[in-house]
Amino acid sequence: MGYSISKIRHNMDHEHCLATKTWIRLFKRTGTPTYFERDAFLVDYGQLEKLNNTPSPRAIKSHLPLHLLPVDLWRVQPKIIYIARNPKDVAVSTFHMISDGHKIFSGSIEDYFDLFMDNRTLFAPHYAHVLAYWELRNWDNFLFLTYEQLLNDRFDEVKKIAKFLESKYGEDELKQLTEYASFGNMQKLHIPKNDYQFFRKGKAGGFFDEMTENYIKKFDEWTTVHFKDSDFKFAI
Repeated sequence: MGYSISKIRHNMDHEHCLATKTWIRLFKRTGTPTYFERDAFLVDYGQLEKLNNTPSPRAIKSHLPLHLLPVDLWRVQPKIIYIARNPKDVAVSTFHMISDGHKIFSGSIEDYFDLFMDNRTLFAPHYAHVLAYWELRNWDNFLFLTYEQLLNDRFDEVKKIAKFLESKYGEDELKQLTEYASFGNMQKLHIPKNDYQFFRKGKAGGFFDEMTENYIKKFDEWTTVHFKDSDFKFAI
């Protein structure tokens, strides 16, 4: 989905600092590949110079929670797109990334589930991350999307993003863009590292294949408790 946002964004132009960017905010592992920024690791990855030398317009992806956003973001008010995903799929997907991909976690998948619900994972708590951005959903420069919506009707979601970014494309162009940004095409374009495919499954409800009924129940109870005072609900 991130590639489509970048392509849609190309005819926008903001001159000042953060206004040259479309910020794509998401909790870890919601399906959007990195462009120039990866949060606290930006300098370590050697991307800061590349970002500073990239002409407008730019699309920046980050996992940062709301309270850690740059202060200038609120003054300049660039376009911000946030993508939320149900916590069960997030937990499963992140486990495979840190275990099979980065190889920095040696515990079991159940160990990771417990850490996730105990808010002891990177960018946690998941619920606080989502709820904070949900409060901004009615801002003119903010678009709140869900991973499940993007999968359910990719064409309509691409049109929604194009409208939000004030980009003007014909139906045929948007259809081409939708196909380009499809999971299958992204999987073909991505070169796996260390035999790990970043684009692993790309579906909603993949947790059913790897999460026991007991953990599904635990996650559902955990989600109900933390989202009980919000009108935001996950599709699954």
